[in-house]
Amino acid sequence: MTLVPDMDMTRTELKRLLAKLDQSMPALMKQYPEDHNFMPVFAHMADAITEGAKPDDYDWVNDEIDWILDKHGKLKGDYLPPANTT
Repeated sequence: MTLVPDMDMTRTELKRLLAKLDQSMPALMKQYPEDHNFMPVFAHMADAITEGAKPDDYDWVNDEIDWILDKHGKLKGDYLPPANTT
């Protein structure tokens, strides 16, 4: 799946791309069953969406991406950065 966003996409455009990302998850998880292979591919696709988000939408987009990962059981594992304890 190729995502080539325009800068400063509308919330509607972002929702459409996030829905495509969500819909692609079963195929991605089948193609890349190991998290260490899956996450770089997913991150590349997610980054394409966040790069097109307006500053006001950036946190919302990241929350939606986390929701997609959680929905598909991928919001866990060694690829998550450690919590900031400072």
